Amino acid sequence: MPRSASVCSFVVPVPAPASGACGRRRGRRDPCHGGVAADNQGGIAVILKRIAPLLVIAGLLGAAPAEAQFEKDWKSWYGQLGIGYSLPQGHAGDAVEDDLWFAGGAAYYPEQWPVGILLELGYSNYDIRSDALEPIQPPEERIDGDVTVWSLAASAVWSPRLGDAAGFYAVGGIGAYRLEGALSEPGTYSGIACEPSLWWCDPGMAPGDAIPASESTTRFGINLGVGVTFEVGLSSEVYLELRYHRIDTPEATELLPFIIGYRW
Repeated sequence: MPRSASVCSFVVPVPAPASGACGRRRGRRDPCHGGVAADNQGGIAVILKRIAPLLVIAGLLGAAPAEAQFEKDWKSWYGQLGIGYSLPQGHAGDAVEDDLWFAGGAAYYPEQWPVGILLELGYSNYDIRSDALEPIQPPEERIDGDVTVWSLAASAVWSPRLGDAAGFYAVGGIGAYRLEGALSEPGTYSGIACEPSLWWCDPGMAPGDAIPASESTTRFGINLGVGVTFEVGLSSEVYLELRYHRIDTPEATELLPFIIGYRW
């Protein structure tokens, strides 16, 4: 008898594949044996292609002429905003697609200290993989799904503050993660539409999406990352960051966003 599984380890019950469904798929983990398809090289190439624009920007910033740089003016408070591409890892990578990651926050550095405190809010929304939903697809309709992740983290940031045009830092901390998952299916629904300018209402039918299942949870998590910075002003800089997030769900949810951002 098939056991019950959960997409992204916390939401949307999805039956596990039957015993006859075992086998390897292109770029996927074997659902019955945990193996990985032999053509992972293709998946790595896709990832590199997606983050290539960020790498190009890093190269251009690093190659800026010395005379175009500014003398660093260190501050105690910094704001920052970033956008990047998030790569789910492990079980999360088997359940959801890669997607964008948005982050913003504020950092405080005590005077002359190389260690600061960062308070940061993150957001991302992931589509559930079609093969993860395949066991529950109805014969004549198509069910889709998505998982939204909100994070609020407090982290320590270490930076040597060398005053050079380019720098680096390490970051790590703890936080609360809100995960919201939902399934949706298309349909046609009846209702009443009103046109305020005509003072008239008519009954009718309209297409829309129904939510047959949804679930949410808030969990504790940790994050660790490294980054490089390129100054663009007296007290502002562009940063490139790779951050690992591990969320304490029944089967750990692991996310790896690669971010480019602006700090001022």
